[in-house]
Amino acid sequence: NLSLSSEQISTVEASKLLSKEILLNDLSGTASLWGDDEKKAIWIQNATDRILPLVKDYVADASALFVVITTEKYLKPASKLRKHFETESDLLSMGCFAPTPQEVSAKIQEHLQKEGKQLESRLLQHLGILFSSNASMLETEMEKLITYVGNRTTIEESDIKACIALPTSVAYDDLFLSLLNKNPQKAIDAFREHIKDGTASIGIIRGLLAQVRRLYALKKFQKEGKTFDAAAMSVSPPVFYNQKETIRQILTHWSASALQKLMLILEESEIQSKTSSSLADILTERSLIRGMHIRERH
Repeated sequence: NLSLSSEQISTVEASKLLSKEILLNDLSGTASLWGDDEKKAIWIQNATDRILPLVKDYVADASALFVVITTEKYLKPASKLRKHFETESDLLSMGCFAPTPQEVSAKIQEHLQKEGKQLESRLLQHLGILFSSNASMLETEMEKLITYVGNRTTIEESDIKACIALPTSVAYDDLFLSLLNKNPQKAIDAFREHIKDGTASIGIIRGLLAQVRRLYALKKFQKEGKTFDAAAMSVSPPVFYNQKETIRQILTHWSASALQKLMLILEESEIQSKTSSSLADILTERSLIRGMHIRERH
């Protein structure tokens, strides 16, 4: 049985390993460098056959780590990466396919009918999109929702907002939107409000990083020829219907290179929050202000 928190997993894009922007040894060495959050696993995302020469020997030697390699596209039987993981006795290859939003919505509807609850189609679609990329949370979150509404038959949008736990990457929307729209006062006010509520700076930075990475992924999908709507459904978590126009506008002001620079600033801020915990709030504020000026220079 393997149970890991997100802090124990180092996540990296395969492209960054191939370009040597990040080294595998750097990921596994995080524990010895910082000491307070030992890494137990490495998750390499969006891999292709090109990654095999780089990870083959590393995976064989990394006995203390749990190494997961995922691909965006289906690997055919002739794939070198797939063959290697299928033939080695201590490795495992398996197909994993996320449910579609429609399938999740149908499952939610079935559950609600058994409980005698009603939910308008717009909200049902919203939950289907939300949980299509967080299927493991569905059962517990629906039970919470049913308990929350009690004897009432109709579930309202306010019930969902009050009860359903949103992914970390959308938990700081107020700060995220102020940051990307270059509104310093609102951004700092939102940041201080989260701190006042007891949230640690490093948690906020990680939430913002997830948001910016999602925007960068949207840019990447659009560059590959996907429409905005198709790209919005491809990122995780998806861009919800009530956010689409806002995100679309933000993307017109931020280039891919600017988003990359913003990610670097936030990553630096995450490290600073670890190494200078007593100054974390002040250093994070400075990083947010720096980040807001990136848009103009790129």
